[in-house]
Amino acid sequence: YGEVRGYLGKGNVSASPVRQLSARSGQPPNGQGSTVKASVHAYLDANPDLARLSVNQVLAALKAARVQAGRTTVADVLQERKSMKVETSG
Repeated sequence: YGEVRGYLGKGNVSASPVRQLSARSGQPPNGQGSTVKASVHAYLDANPDLARLSVNQVLAALKAARVQAGRTTVADVLQERKSMKVETSG
């Protein structure tokens, strides 16, 4: 029992490569997150009716148009557009 407890107590858990990978943010490397958002904004600017659809419907339309974006990015952009619309109308 002492050997097992001693083994588990050794080492630095936070230095684990797996932990380091999982601790990274979901943002793409080299600042590509803003480029993806800009692409989604541009597509929605060109297709304003899509902004009224659900996140999944917009994501499907983007995929059909070969615009690569994730669900979270689409949700963020739709939320930004919604809040901008409220600010300008109110």
